[in-house]
Amino acid sequence: FHHRQKMVDTEFADRDLIAIAAEGRDSCGVVFQVREGKVIGRQHFHMEGSEDEPIETITSAFIKQYYLNTDYIPNELYLSNKINDIESIKEWLEQKRGGRISITIPQRGKKANLLKMCMKNAMLLLKEIQLQRIKTEDYIHFSVQSLQKDLNLDSPPKRIEAFDVSNISGTEATASMVTFVNGQPRKSDYRHFKIRCKTTPDDFSMMAEVITRRYKRVLVEKKDLPDLILVDGGKGQLSVALRSLKELGLTQLNVIALAKRLDEVFVPGISEPQNIKKDSSGLRLLQNLRDEAHRFAVTYHRKLRGKRTLTTSLEAVPGVGQKRAKALLKAFGSVKRIKEASEEQIEKVDGISPKQAQRIWQHFHVQKLN
Repeated sequence: FHHRQKMVDTEFADRDLIAIAAEGRDSCGVVFQVREGKVIGRQHFHMEGSEDEPIETITSAFIKQYYLNTDYIPNELYLSNKINDIESIKEWLEQKRGGRISITIPQRGKKANLLKMCMKNAMLLLKEIQLQRIKTEDYIHFSVQSLQKDLNLDSPPKRIEAFDVSNISGTEATASMVTFVNGQPRKSDYRHFKIRCKTTPDDFSMMAEVITRRYKRVLVEKKDLPDLILVDGGKGQLSVALRSLKELGLTQLNVIALAKRLDEVFVPGISEPQNIKKDSSGLRLLQNLRDEAHRFAVTYHRKLRGKRTLTTSLEAVPGVGQKRAKALLKAFGSVKRIKEASEEQIEKVDGISPKQAQRIWQHFHVQKLN
């Protein structure tokens, strides 16, 4: 479309500014047409079928297609990124134009800022196209499609559940499960687990416990099973997860492990890690899941550790054990509020006698006087 002319260049030059935004199978090209220093036109183009293609290749293809059907070619082209076959494209455009052409990628100054604006337009258009596609029921996110291809799965893994265990300093062992549906987090389906196994609380036994608890419950409640299960770790964690699922009769589920060290992906039946291209959107989806599961586990672990610290400080009060400390924290929410409470308010807490309430109140207030 065209809009009112705006002066952007005091050089009064003729040039085209070209920016490309690409993600998954979609890419968008935007061309700002500058004539005699004024933007006289802005054109948007949507291209499909560009998945797994580097941005340089997409840009090159776009330039060829655009100028094949354009009557006028200015003597200056500014691009948002490099192209591999710049010399052959330059030669072709010069023949078509019948004169010299310069193709540059400005790094700073007014021209670079104008290209940023051009790029912003391309990104907005791309997001708009993706949002429109999401609204259709059969839409499968490009990262999910890429992951299906990367892992050679029979169907797209639209629902993925990822697990991480957190056992910092050997205390308050916890685990987390995060869920992504169609490539996006579904926080309402996130779950926390307090590890119950007291003997050998190692990563393997904790992973076995969490996988068993999660999918035993899914079977009992007749809920949907995931298309893919991701466990944080290597071959050991993968073996443990597979064994736990086999005991539940769930041998048909797709399970993989993602090791932190080199982002190595382990799949059942193959001892060596799978090679997924580092720039694959499928691998990025797995990394996002792994990182989100870790963040969620650590957050919960810190919360429990904080509560444990508080209950420990309350257990210093004579006659207050872990059970009463928890009851006090549940009633007041923090040690600060317990300190501010009156004897009568403390006495109302379940399991606290008038004598204990007096002792708790005196513990905090006598300390203050000292």
